[in-house]
Amino acid sequence: MIDNINTILNDVSKRYGISQETFIKQAAINFLTEKKRHLLIELNQIMRNHKVKTLNELEILVKNRKIDEHPAWEDLIDCENLLNDLNQIDDDIRKLS
Repeated sequence: MIDNINTILNDVSKRYGISQETFIKQAAINFLTEKKRHLLIELNQIMRNHKVKTLNELEILVKNRKIDEHPAWEDLIDCENLLNDLNQIDDDIRKLS
């Protein structure tokens, strides 16, 4: 299976006139960029649902009980996790670039 993948990658990279390493690196960057796009959409959707522009604003609304704690706290935690994931993706892209 791995030999078959290497053969395909070699053929495709040659077809487009780049090294297999460059092809794989660019494919990884493209994958991470697309993953980042999906996470940003998810993050923006949560913020839009709560009619806020920043996570700090969402946290203040929850702490001041301007919006229901449930599910807002869970959404806030989800947003923080999404931000961590986005930071990791950015770091991975930097390493690959």
